[in-house]
Amino acid sequence: MKKNLLNKVFLGAALVIAPLSSTAVTTSFTLAFTTVQDLQIVENNPLTFGVANVFGKAATSCTVTTAVAAASSASVGVIANSDIQDSLSSGDGGCIAITSGTANNLSGVYEITGVAGQTANVTVSSISGGTDFNFSPSGFLVQNDSTVDFSSPVAIIADNPVSITVGDNGSIVVVVGGVVNVLQDLTANTPYSGSFDITATY
Repeated sequence: MKKNLLNKVFLGAALVIAPLSSTAVTTSFTLAFTTVQDLQIVENNPLTFGVANVFGKAATSCTVTTAVAAASSASVGVIANSDIQDSLSSGDGGCIAITSGTANNLSGVYEITGVAGQTANVTVSSISGGTDFNFSPSGFLVQNDSTVDFSSPVAIIADNPVSITVGDNGSIVVVVGGVVNVLQDLTANTPYSGSFDITATY
């Protein structure tokens, strides 16, 4: 009799539990996101060593030196050619000197657009491995921002990434100068050019 009683108790418990489990429900919900826009780079001014300024003699060099003009250090927004002071010089007779000024427009100026407030890593590459000349970049980066001025530019380190925050206007500006090292005697009155890369990542 005890065994039958236990069986009846267990059976009754099973009947009570079973209806409770049948009330469970599963509903699917959507997860969504949009990927960050690609960084974009545009050229505002090409890098140039001037017209007929480089002598092109082997083992000589020519340098574009670039900096924020003192009068523009407190300026904000997109840095313009008039805010940039640059010059052309050589310590070994590689080119005709151009005195430092804001009207020379020698520096390369490149604007990178992206998500405001995000950190961008920017690398400016060298030109090497050629037979005519090599190029080592220098220069600086500044934010396009409504409140952050140009007084603390970030220096370019050739072939190495440097970090800067995208300004609240949605961009940063890379200003490039640098050194051309002539490897062999070049042909007189002949244009020469080379390509360097600017790489920007988040």
